Amino acid sequence: MEFEKAFNTYTNAPVLAFDPTMKDINVFKNKILKGRLLDAVKQLRWLFKWLRQEKNLAKYQINFIQEGISDKDIPSYKTFKTHIEGYQLANKKLLLKIDVDGAEFLVFKNIEIYNQLDNVIQLIIEFHDLDLKIKEVHDIIKKLFSYPYTYSYSWQQLW
Repeated sequence: MEFEKAFNTYTNAPVLAFDPTMKDINVFKNKILKGRLLDAVKQLRWLFKWLRQEKNLAKYQINFIQEGISDKDIPSYKTFKTHIEGYQLANKKLLLKIDVDGAEFLVFKNIEIYNQLDNVIQLIIEFHDLDLKIKEVHDIIKKLFSYPYTYSYSWQQLW
């Protein structure tokens, strides 16, 4: 939530933060079931830290929503279109930050998302597994550039 806090501090704009995993106790349970006890303890400590931090989000105008973005509407995950409609964002200027730990490729496979970006004035995507998915990244960027928007991008090599 550090990005979201900083964004609000500098802009005084409200933030909708979507993440279905922040309070998901199943992540903890799965680590125990897989015998990864040290990881489970770390996850549990992180969960308690998050629950303490969540209380302070209102002062940054952050509304935390326990849903994620996906290529289709399923429990805990919704399409970008569903989020736009459900939270009355169609006429708002949006900064859209997508960091979904690898699922960004599924999100952008759905052609519908490209038609929903009209009011997105800034788009930040964190791509994962670049060494394995560079063609998919290229295809997404190429598709974004084919729509009538103005884009600039920066590439940061991390390895």
